[in-house]
Amino acid sequence: MRQIYATISGLIDAFCRKHLNDEYAALSRQLAAALARKRPSPLVRGKPDIWACAMVYALGTVNFLFDKSQTPHLRADDLCERFGVSKSSAANKTKLIRELFDMIPLDPRWCLPSRLADNPMAWMIQVNGLIIDARYAPREIQEAAYQRGLIPYIPSTNEPAFPRRSEARAVPSRRGQPSPTDVPHRTFKVGDSVIVKAGVRDPDYDIDIGGWQGRIVHLEREDAGKTLVRIQWDSVTLGAMAPDLIDQCEEDGLDWAAIDLYASEVEPTQPPDAENDVIQSARKQSGQHRWAYLQSVSLIPKLSDG
Repeated sequence: MRQIYATISGLIDAFCRKHLNDEYAALSRQLAAALARKRPSPLVRGKPDIWACAMVYALGTVNFLFDKSQTPHLRADDLCERFGVSKSSAANKTKLIRELFDMIPLDPRWCLPSRLADNPMAWMIQVNGLIIDARYAPREIQEAAYQRGLIPYIPSTNEPAFPRRSEARAVPSRRGQPSPTDVPHRTFKVGDSVIVKAGVRDPDYDIDIGGWQGRIVHLEREDAGKTLVRIQWDSVTLGAMAPDLIDQCEEDGLDWAAIDLYASEVEPTQPPDAENDVIQSARKQSGQHRWAYLQSVSLIPKLSDG
């Protein structure tokens, strides 16, 4: 899928550079990567220019690109014409994309980062049975919600928010996808402490991460029966993480405090710390490497004055 992904990304970058902005380009590449990771991937059928147009079209419906009051603004027929594809072809692919990812208007997963601060759907959480807006919750609730992946960033700080590792990266550099039989019989759940098996490599930077530990904060079952687990590194792993790796993640707009791996790549273990230790360690590391993100400023959400 690498060549297909590269071709589509090139079309997206050229279009967004000329007609939209860097945020649309980055978000469209994330969508292209997500489609490329599907097994089987729908990108193997159809022309790259139609797919590229459909991805921008789908994200445009989420972010009201076709609304004249928005900036940037572009009509749907103009979007298709400038890609050089028919509106019917692009609309069909767009419908498929939206169905695959259950996209809706203001969908927090596919919202432009600069609009997350004002997107109410990104901040609604349930606390003790009550739905509240996390932007106005106490700091300790905000930190707990962010650690569990419920909100995009902590709204009461100026700390940048980065896409989750699996969402931001391009097509993973894995040795091949595990088959459904590779999924372990053990059932993991959110909150479990796990350790990465020996020999497993980081899918973004191809470094050995065997022995790294963390807690599961999210699980996702893929079409082929594989389970993807999002791991928040514990304070011990964060404290031992190479500064160069953190800087590289910040520059690339990746979340260095978490990663997505397959369930077959981790094993259960005992936690070496408390959850609050993770928050303190991540905050310390963030302060030491806070300037690296300036090279990827287009991915940083714009915070409201409140």
